[in-house]
Amino acid sequence: MSAITGTNSAADVRAPAEGRAADVLTPEALAFVAALQREFGPERRCLLDARIERQAELDAGALPDFLAATREVRDTAAYTTPPSTVTLELMLPPAGTWAFQTSSPVSALRANTHPLFDPT
Repeated sequence: MSAITGTNSAADVRAPAEGRAADVLTPEALAFVAALQREFGPERRCLLDARIERQAELDAGALPDFLAATREVRDTAAYTTPPSTVTLELMLPPAGTWAFQTSSPVSALRANTHPLFDPT
């Protein structure tokens, strides 16, 4: 059993490193974790605090909803217009084929047998 301790290292491990943990918790790995914490720690803390606040709102009876900041995106035509029939036809496999046979729709398109390519 070994322990990685000391305040002069990049990170301080306060429990013994047993078995493979001693191989993983190298000084370089601890320096990497410390750098991540220095760079992302404050933002991570803010996100965790916001998560706790949101959970309290949900616990108080608030219902989940879309973010107000994304309303403009949701109101665009791409999200409010139903797909065209051509799009729906291309999404479905030709009649009589299995959905798992991906070569059948491709073959139908290549052979110009799909209604999209019907010249009449």
